[in-house]
Amino acid sequence: MDAILQGYIKDFISEFKITNLKDSEIFEHFCNYCIVKRESSNEFELDQINVGKDGNPGIDGIAILVNGTNITSPEGIHYFLQKKIQLEVDIIFIQSKSSEKFDSGEILKFLSSVKDFIENEEYTFNFNNDVLIKKQILNNIFENAINLRRL
Repeated sequence: MDAILQGYIKDFISEFKITNLKDSEIFEHFCNYCIVKRESSNEFELDQINVGKDGNPGIDGIAILVNGTNITSPEGIHYFLQKKIQLEVDIIFIQSKSSEKFDSGEILKFLSSVKDFIENEEYTFNFNNDVLIKKQILNNIFENAINLRRL
């Protein structure tokens, strides 16, 4: 990892008071934060995005943003539905690697996991509970598709 990126990560660790994570986990949180922060209009907790723990295959972070707000529970879109606000949905999938080499197998696993997440109810991969909650959120959005402006 180059010195500039190390400096950013050092500041990130300090800002979020991270003390008990491995370097690879810190990097995942850093990438998740940087990517989602650019798209979200609201503040969010790091753990709301990170799904890469517990051996989850291929996906390190998932954010489902509705009108710029990170949705963390299946009921999270009800505010917008009650206000009769059309939903603009962004789904962000993140895979973070700090290695200097490109591994096509890792990319394939990431893409296969994303496809499995979106298309299936019975999964090929063994997703952890954090991913399954994100899937419930997505299903809730699909059930209210008539209110979608953009997905």
